[in-house]
Amino acid sequence: MNLKSLFLNGRTASEASADATLSPAELFLLSLFLKPRLRQTITGPGWNDVWRASLGKEPARVLDGFLTEGLLRTCDSAEKLEVKFRVPELVEICKRHGLAHRGKKSELIATLVEGVSSTEIASMTSDVHPLRCTEVGATLADAYKQKADAARQEAETSCLDALRQGELAQACQIVRRFEARQPIPRGMGVDWSNPDTSHELGLLVALFQDKPPSTAPPTTIAAAMGLLWGMGPEKWLPKEPSDSSKRRRRTPEEKAAEVAARMEAFRANHERTLEGYRANRDVIIAVEILAAQSSCDFCKSRVGRYPLDSVPPLPHSECTHDMGCRCVYVPVTRLCDL
Repeated sequence: MNLKSLFLNGRTASEASADATLSPAELFLLSLFLKPRLRQTITGPGWNDVWRASLGKEPARVLDGFLTEGLLRTCDSAEKLEVKFRVPELVEICKRHGLAHRGKKSELIATLVEGVSSTEIASMTSDVHPLRCTEVGATLADAYKQKADAARQEAETSCLDALRQGELAQACQIVRRFEARQPIPRGMGVDWSNPDTSHELGLLVALFQDKPPSTAPPTTIAAAMGLLWGMGPEKWLPKEPSDSSKRRRRTPEEKAAEVAARMEAFRANHERTLEGYRANRDVIIAVEILAAQSSCDFCKSRVGRYPLDSVPPLPHSECTHDMGCRCVYVPVTRLCDL
């Protein structure tokens, strides 16, 4: 990685990006610093090993190289305030200094930078050392991010089309191929290069049951996409048109559709979970149902231990909570009764 000479030879950032020798993992790492970020979120315990495996080298060494090559820079006072403090904390600091304390986070930070001495701000932020992309680094990172976003959009669209056509196995394979190409795939320890999609396919079969995917309602399709992509299903539900420049409250109908989609996904998950418990009767002797603290009275009334062959299906259809049933199954093994 030697990009500095490319820029010193009079090339623009966009021209140099075509010649960049950064790997996809390095570009992904760089893109995380489009906003101020602490390097220990990459090099700290836990994530350091994940990044080392993806990069093929120590992440600290890569970050140091970005700094040397002029792709990253240390942050200024305002950016350090952004990283270290939350809005309520910034409000309290402004009050303490007799400054205006209303507005967005960026406005509070601007007020502090203007109204408090640089020495005091430096003292307040002396324990944080965030980094951020330089202009050149941001150009490279933005180009990578746009390409990565386009690839994900293409994969999601292909997956959605496969589901609607009833090609469930194909939909599962599309997700696996996409995740296998990612610098840091979703799910710790998941081998996405393994073509075995029996788990995902089982969830989809349980979800659709006797409903042909081609005629399934939007909530079922959204639930399927959520299960495959490891996300909430709301992303794939129809939404009312709105002004994209303004934040819009969800309509009651949209909220109801989100709950319905989540419940469909939960049902498929719970069915597969019970199948797994019943296939291991030599170890699992019963199933316990647990409810959330805020669950409705009906769900709380069903908390308890059940024989394997008479476990009530989840989610409870009689649940009255606005968020839907959030009860879960817990296996009871022979060791639990010792």
